[in-house]
Formats: sequence, C-alpha cells, structure tokens
Amino acid sequence: MDRRCFSASTGSGDDASTSIASNPPVDNTSVTTNPSVDETLNKLFAENSESATDALQAVADTWSPTWYNVADQAIVAVRSLHELSGLEYGWSIVGVTLIMRLGLFPLMVMGQRTSSRMAHVQPELNQMRARYEALGTPSRQDQQQFGNKIRALFKRYDVNPLKAMIPPIVQLPLFMGMFFGLQKMDRIYPEELAAGGILWFPDLTAPDPYYALPVLSGVTFLAMMELNKDQMTASNPAQGQIMLNVFRVMSIGMVPFLMTFDTSMLCYWTANNTLTLAQTAFLQQKSVRDAFGIWERPMPVPGQETPSLKEMMEKIMKQSRGEATSETQEIQRHNQAVETKKRAAEMMRQARQKRRGITGNRNI
Repeated sequence: MDRRCFSASTGSGDDASTSIASNPPVDNTSVTTNPSVDETLNKLFAENSESATDALQAVADTWSPTWYNVADQAIVAVRSLHELSGLEYGWSIVGVTLIMRLGLFPLMVMGQRTSSRMAHVQPELNQMRARYEALGTPSRQDQQQFGNKIRALFKRYDVNPLKAMIPPIVQLPLFMGMFFGLQKMDRIYPEELAAGGILWFPDLTAPDPYYALPVLSGVTFLAMMELNKDQMTASNPAQGQIMLNVFRVMSIGMVPFLMTFDTSMLCYWTANNTLTLAQTAFLQQKSVRDAFGIWERPMPVPGQETPSLKEMMEKIMKQSRGEATSETQEIQRHNQAVETKKRAAEMMRQARQKRRGITGNRNI
C-alpha cells in the first residue's frame, strides 16, 4: 500500500510526517567523512612513493659487491670515500679518480721510459731485420743468431718491449670498471646520487644541463693527445701520425655522444682526462725525464725511412699470399721459377725421346 495515500486521511500533523517520510533528512556526517578525489589520489601517490622508496632501499640493502668485479669495487670505493670523508658524491668520484691516477703514475712512467728507448732501438732493429730477411730461407743456426742479437740489442739499451703493454693492460679494466660501476651505481643508489652533485650539476643521474662536462672531456682529451704526440710518433712517425689524426677526430666526434651521459660518468671522465693531462705535462719537463730515465726523441737516420702503415699492411698481405716482400726474395723466386721451367723442359724432352725410341722399335 502506498504510504503517502494512507497518511492523507490524517490531519496536518500527518502531512508533516508524510513529508518527512517521503524526503528523509540528509546525513551530513556521511558526506563529510567520504574522501574527495584529490585526497584519494594523494593517498595512492603517497603509498606508491613509499612502496617505490622501500623497493629502492631493498635493492640497496640486498646488493652485495663481488670481489672480482671491478665495477662493484668501484662502487665500494666511491661510497666508502663518501662515508669516510663526508664529501658529496661528485667530489668522492673525483677523489677516487685522483687516487687511481696517482697509483697508476709509476706505470705511466714505465710506459714512457720503454717507448722512448724503443724509439732509439728501432733504427738498428730495422737494419738487423733487413739483413735477416735477405738470407731468404735462414737455417736454424741463422735463426738462433738473430734471436741472440735481438736480445743483446734490448739488453744494451736496457729495455723490455713487453713492458710497453703493461700500462694499457692494467688501465683499461680500471677505466671500464669505473665507467660501468658508476652506471650501475645510478640504479642502486639513485636518490643519493640525485642529491650528490656539485657545482652546476646538482643531479648526478641526469646529463649536464649546460653541456660543459662533455666539452671539457673532449678538450682535455685533445690536449692530452697534442702534448703526447712526440712520444706517439717517435718509433714510427708515419703510423704514429695516422693514430694521432684518428684521436684528434675522436676528441671532437665524441662530444655529442657524451652529451647523453649522466654527470656521474662525465665527472669521472673529465677528472681522469684532466689528471692524465697534468701528469703528461709533468713528464714533459727535462729534469723530470732525466730523473726517470726517459730519453729524448732520437734524430732521424739519414737515408732510412720508416715504413708507413699502408706499406706494413701490404707486406703482411703479401706474406699471407706467399708473395715476395723484398728484392732478395723476388730474385730468389725468379731463379726458382727459371729452374722449374728448365726441369719441366728437360722432362718433356726426355719424354719425347722415349716416345721416339718406342716408335722406332715398332718400325723395325
């Protein structure tokens, strides 16, 4: 039954009750307690932020460095210096780079010492090789004598050519370890690196906003190559000049590429180039070179030309194809070809005589 019809027969009081019954009062308490859309979104955002922070903290807490991984040890070094000194992460990266360059300085001295002495050995070594190649097919005794002469030559100049390979073999893993370590550190400690910048780059997880670090990296790399060009072209001027030009182009071409890098890696790269440049300039001083036994660049030998990189590659290709690589070998191969033709002609002559003898016997 319709409640409104039932209440119509009553008085005016019932009309009021009918009105109250048909239109119940609004519960103001329930309206004020319902959260708004903004409050709900803020709550969800706060919960997600807390979850993300907890997740990042969990990654940082559970990460454990591996002792043989150079990248992990680079992270440990930067973080340890940050915690011990209280420096910002940017200065901690510079500090670790400084310690590493000071530790590698003896290897740098050894490399320049070896390179300078090999430049003096090279002319005499080329003459010995030319005389050895002139033998054509050397005997075992010739090979032993050549080896003894080479060892005596290196001993006389107090140089071991294998030592020239030690600096790049040691420096390359350290350089790559710092590079990949800082790249990995952005994922392990993103919040700390984001607030650990210095100077004009407060965020180490973002590229340089003014592109100053990429330009400084390219300029310091170019200056380092120009300051060290005498050493690069000492033992082989033609090949050294080619490598120098390649590095010049590289120093300019890498600037746009570095603009996309995080400032944590650029901070290391720029500091490393700057410190290496300072060490190279220090070793250019004559008194310092004399103290460390680094010889000056030798004077060119008149009439003796150092083969270019193209000539060396052509020689290697000829050797792989079995072709002659010197005038002596060309003469020997020519004589061998003539002897081979003579033997072939003699065999053909004997074969013809044999056939004629067989034919003569048949006719009889």
